[in-house]
Amino acid sequence: MTDQATHQPTLITQFENVLPTILACGWANQAQIDRVRTSLMTFPELPLTGGRSRLAQFLIDSKLLSREQATEIDLLASTQRHLSNFKLLKKIGSGGMGIVYLATHLPSGRTCALKTLNARLAEDSDFVNRFQRETKAIVGIKHANIAEVIESGERDGHFYLAMEHIDGPSLMTLLKDYRALPELYALRITRQVAEGLSHVYAQSGLIHRDIKPENVLILRSHSSGAMFPDDDVAKLIDFGLAKATGEKDERLTQTGMTIGTPLYMSPEQVRGETLDCRSDIYGLGATLYHLLTGTTPFVGSSPGTIMSAHLTEPIPDPTLKVPSLNTLTTSLISMAMTKDVDKRFLTYEALINACTEAIDALAGQTTSAPQFLRKPLVLKTAVKKPITDRMQKNPASEPLDIPSQEQQREAISTRIRAKHQDMRSGASASPSAPVPVTVDVKQETSVTRAVSRVHAAIPAPVLAVASTQDEIPFRRKHLTPLPILPPAQTPSSLVLDEEARRAVGTGAMPWVLLGFAIAALAAYVIFLRS
Repeated sequence: MTDQATHQPTLITQFENVLPTILACGWANQAQIDRVRTSLMTFPELPLTGGRSRLAQFLIDSKLLSREQATEIDLLASTQRHLSNFKLLKKIGSGGMGIVYLATHLPSGRTCALKTLNARLAEDSDFVNRFQRETKAIVGIKHANIAEVIESGERDGHFYLAMEHIDGPSLMTLLKDYRALPELYALRITRQVAEGLSHVYAQSGLIHRDIKPENVLILRSHSSGAMFPDDDVAKLIDFGLAKATGEKDERLTQTGMTIGTPLYMSPEQVRGETLDCRSDIYGLGATLYHLLTGTTPFVGSSPGTIMSAHLTEPIPDPTLKVPSLNTLTTSLISMAMTKDVDKRFLTYEALINACTEAIDALAGQTTSAPQFLRKPLVLKTAVKKPITDRMQKNPASEPLDIPSQEQQREAISTRIRAKHQDMRSGASASPSAPVPVTVDVKQETSVTRAVSRVHAAIPAPVLAVASTQDEIPFRRKHLTPLPILPPAQTPSSLVLDEEARRAVGTGAMPWVLLGFAIAALAAYVIFLRS
């Protein structure tokens, strides 16, 4: 009982400490929290499993948290014990450098993004010394396009960097949502990032070394409902890889991707040479290429393949993917990504001026809508073929009215009725002596043109039934119509009913001949076998 009383206050205190994290992550509602808080008063002694704390084990057993969530709670609580200046709220990201937490900076009360260095890098004294020296160099540097560094240091072997928290999407998030960004918007963001880099370079001589869409956050006022507002502010983050100008990094080939991202890495950075601002200009040019086209300049199956492409392959033409790009924009990308560092933009100011020139050119155009496809999507309309060649060769002096389907059917019925009427009456009219019929001129033109268009479309069997030795007079412009039977005399189906009554063939003679032929063939086969 004494043991229980000893542990109860500690567990409740621990639970209250991690409660803001549970609420911030949305892992439980208030009713569940109240239930667990009550249960803690009678919490029994339970064996620990999986290296978890007693509180984490209790939260799992109470079905308040999953095992993964409980493990994250333990890690956060462990980190919190070494960082007394911060109140950790939740984990918001992780990477090669370490874990990033959303936290409150207790001395200033500001919400910040707190990055902690992972254990592997913390054991490298050279890296740690440079990390501390260079992060402290940017503490206090303020610029509209640079996320402000609030504090950096070390506590009990835990190295950290706290910077301004930007509640907005990254450029990579926008790329995932829209695949590519409008040209004017991408140029404005690129200019802002270049202005921020220029300020840091002038103040401390540091270069970023890891320019990429993930490290550019967008601060939005939320006052505009536009998809890409003009007042969006770019905030460059993550100076964890920053280093002083002129410092050669011999460790690049040993650490690989921890010192930059191959997709946007300059050739001189790949070779481990001495770097200056032109290396970041190359990375910013590669980032702009990605923003406009939806893909990185070079792709490959491995980091080594991509880095080799930065060294040897020519810069791909972005207009092959987005033909509508302004020539000033394509020239900007080409100069920013030139492999020869001496032919690149020599300063950030030169890059900023090139961005401004391209922006002014686009702003003067009437349209600046983005094109996300390599080629415009043009759907070909179906072309209807003419019924007969006569329609294609129709004289321009007499335009033809295309008959409706009802008129076409009526024209066919007219011919069939007329032919059957001739067969009933036994008339033998010749083409030179058509039966005179008085008919309206408009009806004549309609029937004549309908017949001329449908004639080629009628299947051969139907034409055979509807045609005999007596041909119906057919003239293109002046066809004398044939008589039409009254409805009372018209069979239900002239073709089927009348033709079915007519004798077909020559009686039994064909069958007799066929029988003799089969018998002769059988006798011949038997003779051959014998």
